[in-house]
Amino acid sequence: MARALIAKSFWLFTRLLAALRLIRPQLASIPDFQAGIGSVVIANHPTLIDVVYLLSRLPDCICIVNLGVWNNPCMRVPVRTAGFVPNRDTEQLIEDCVSRLMAGQSILLFPEGTRSHPDKLRAFQRGFATIAIRSGAPVLPLVITCTPPTLSKGRAWYQMASRCCDLILYVRDPIDISPFASRNRNASLAARELTQHLECLYQEELKGYYAEC
Repeated sequence: MARALIAKSFWLFTRLLAALRLIRPQLASIPDFQAGIGSVVIANHPTLIDVVYLLSRLPDCICIVNLGVWNNPCMRVPVRTAGFVPNRDTEQLIEDCVSRLMAGQSILLFPEGTRSHPDKLRAFQRGFATIAIRSGAPVLPLVITCTPPTLSKGRAWYQMASRCCDLILYVRDPIDISPFASRNRNASLAARELTQHLECLYQEELKGYYAEC
């Protein structure tokens, strides 16, 4: 219920941004998750409010929150009630995510770790891949573009573009991680290969987008 309320409030906020002609979303339909089977949902991170748009479309998905939000007097109740995962010690974080996935929940992660550079993708961190390999969960890649760029890294929240921005979400086919695991008995090597594969996929998908930024 808490996650549904958060998703609804985020959806209303995105409607307000559209009504004010600040951001015009074009969001592809995200496939329904299979009951009892968790997925690792990943996305690039070009804007400050990517998570708002994504969670407005993924009411059953949980995400990782930093300790500042986890302990914030105003935010701690909603994020804890929603079952979000605190970003604590790395190994503990991985274990928490794996246990949630194996219980059938899906998790939203940003492999770059923070917002993208204004004109290029950041190198992917291996955390998401380690979580997928250990849990056996499929990876669902989401690709986000925002034209013209706004709310990007290094730009203040009030420095909006001079015209309405088009925020577009593309959904790509889920990635079965079993081939990566079977080729590498070592889980660390499997996670590295999966990370490289998906970083190359995103680089190719976003090549034209960054050329126009």
